[in-house]
Amino acid sequence: MAINTGKRFEEDFKKSIPEKYCVIRLKDSASSWNGGTSSRFTINNPCDYIVFANKWLHLVELKSHKGASFPIAPKYKEKKRMKKIKINRKQWYKIAQVMHSFKFLNIEKYIPKKVSNYGVIKPNQINDLIKYHKKENVNGIFIFNLSEKDRTYCVDCREVKQAIDENKKSLSMEWLNLHGILLNQEKKKTRWKYDLSPMFD
Repeated sequence: MAINTGKRFEEDFKKSIPEKYCVIRLKDSASSWNGGTSSRFTINNPCDYIVFANKWLHLVELKSHKGASFPIAPKYKEKKRMKKIKINRKQWYKIAQVMHSFKFLNIEKYIPKKVSNYGVIKPNQINDLIKYHKKENVNGIFIFNLSEKDRTYCVDCREVKQAIDENKKSLSMEWLNLHGILLNQEKKKTRWKYDLSPMFD
């Protein structure tokens, strides 16, 4: 099975972290308390990785996107959507199957599509990182990977928070050049090796 761009970036990032550092990968937010997608309670993690390096606790959120900028999710879009749609994908599929049996419609057309979250900046993520960043020796970091541009940036979570407060709809490459640190990266055949020293030194 082919690995999508976001997963490939995550794997390359993890392999680029020096082995001497303690690295913890938090479970995906899709996980829930009983392991099912229909559960009432879903885990919302503050970040993707926790890295302990040089007496600092780094909370790292990875974002990978094929475009030239990273979209910022509207603050209340998800809440409004949940009020309107009260049935999940599995229920949609059952309804569509019944309707399809009467040749009323094409099933796939009406099943909600799964949208990748690798490149979308969500307000709850930045708020959690800011909360922990205020603690002693804790550093909240975003790593933005522009896969088609072969450029990767390290950005302080406070810079991203300010952009959200200014109602920016996306973070452009120009913005990343001004507010982030461009990481050196080396391509080895089909995979990448990142120099993460600016993050931890």
